[in-house]
Amino acid sequence: MVVDLKEYLTSRKAIIEESLTGFFDNLRSDEYIKAIGGVDRHTFLEGIVNPIRRSVIEGGGKRFRPVLTYLVDEVIRKGTGNPPYRHRDVLAIIPEVLHKGTCVVDDIQDKSDERNGLPAEHIRTGIPLAIGSGTGHYLLHRAILDHPEIFLTGNNGEKIIGEKIKASIGESLEQELLRAIYGQNSDVSWKENEWWKLTDPGQIPTKESYCKMAADKNAAVVLAMRIGGILGGASDEQMEDIKAIGNNISVAFQIRDDVLDMYKNHTGYGADIKEGSPSLPLIMALSPDSKLDEKTKTKIRKNIGNSRVGSRKLVDIVNSLEAGGILEDSQKVARDSAETACYVLDEFPEGDSRELLKALANYAANRDK
Repeated sequence: MVVDLKEYLTSRKAIIEESLTGFFDNLRSDEYIKAIGGVDRHTFLEGIVNPIRRSVIEGGGKRFRPVLTYLVDEVIRKGTGNPPYRHRDVLAIIPEVLHKGTCVVDDIQDKSDERNGLPAEHIRTGIPLAIGSGTGHYLLHRAILDHPEIFLTGNNGEKIIGEKIKASIGESLEQELLRAIYGQNSDVSWKENEWWKLTDPGQIPTKESYCKMAADKNAAVVLAMRIGGILGGASDEQMEDIKAIGNNISVAFQIRDDVLDMYKNHTGYGADIKEGSPSLPLIMALSPDSKLDEKTKTKIRKNIGNSRVGSRKLVDIVNSLEAGGILEDSQKVARDSAETACYVLDEFPEGDSRELLKALANYAANRDK
């Protein structure tokens, strides 16, 4: 029987929330503070742990990344018949914590005041403390890997992470964190250099460079899937397929965000236009082979990065993008990425978990919000 994606997400969310809550409870425990030694309890809790806990727990979210870890682990184990790795629930939260850290830093770089309807961390605490807590997210996996006796459940004899698994997770996180930083900095660099005014072909963002940036920026998705592969015992060949699937899901998700941004949401129409963000619809609209005429391109170019542009003008630009087929062409890139992910998934054993991964890939490309 094929399980509905929404039902599966609901069934896992309580487990994920419990794991996240337990993780932060252990971080705040006397046992852990004693184990790391040399820290002032108040400073450690108020300056590091509590702000990170707030961004992860109170920040909420659909928790797709831990779910990806579960699903990939299940897909790999479908071919071996082995039971789930006993500490999967705890290790699956690592990409979620990393992702929330990238969000804190992204909000500072993007000058965003809100995140998921709540004040951004730098608005709550100021930029200096937010930088500290944001980058602090990147290192918290070491607490689990270095002190399993505190963070893992079960009898003492079971509170062990194999050295191979520990090393593989650590290496994967370092690689994907570097990609996430590179992707976000590429995005910010284009924006700061007013990409819509650039004339050097080597500097102007293209559809290809944009998709690379989107995959890199959302590298926590690939990390989640890599951890699932590590726990499931994926072969080297399977791991390369897992990375390809994750990259395509990331691209589909980012582009769908761009398309949805053009329509009215809590920030109004076309926030990316006002902010000067290098979204795929705008990149495709201004490209040399764009379907739009030069008059329309000039109208768009004049208003990108203009924080004072009115809603009537934004609606007019969005209508031009829609009439010129730009939004549909952008959406097609998202759908093609999801289809590629599903095609690669066909290399894995059949079963509910594989179908749920396909459903998640298609959701990334076609969701309504």
